[in-house]
Amino acid sequence: MIADFKEYFGRKSNNPNLFTKLNISHSTSMPGKNTVCIASSEVTKILGIHWSPADNTLNYRVHCDQNSDRVIKCQLLSEISKVFDPLGVLSHCTVLGKIILQHVWQEETDWNESISSSLNEKWEKLQVELPLLNHIKIPGHASYKDVTRLELHTFSDASENANGRCIYLR
Repeated sequence: MIADFKEYFGRKSNNPNLFTKLNISHSTSMPGKNTVCIASSEVTKILGIHWSPADNTLNYRVHCDQNSDRVIKCQLLSEISKVFDPLGVLSHCTVLGKIILQHVWQEETDWNESISSSLNEKWEKLQVELPLLNHIKIPGHASYKDVTRLELHTFSDASENANGRCIYLR
């Protein structure tokens, strides 16, 4: 198990006690795979998600190519697929792009054909808003010291186009 930890996570942690328990030497730099990152100011990728060990937050990197006036179907699919969100934290924002793509498919647009002007307008607006997701920082832990009672709350809702869920501890 310890060998698996070292292999998969590349010896990165924000907890120095972890390395003491696992009997691993560490340093604060990240030049190679044989070093350990502890509270580094650099952001690293863990399982495809950007993680900042210094403040133990998950961060997102969203880049949209806003060069062309008219978007074709294959470009739209490519841009939507660039947002990597395996935890679904950004799904309330990214679902809008998927709904636009769904409408493009319903219009039976060819791969190299420009999308309709109404959908292109919606896409341009979303392209301006998606980079704002780069400012989101999600804490990597939940603190519950001196708590005598924990509650798990779950909400869900659906429409004709999408559904959503929210689960949190209180």
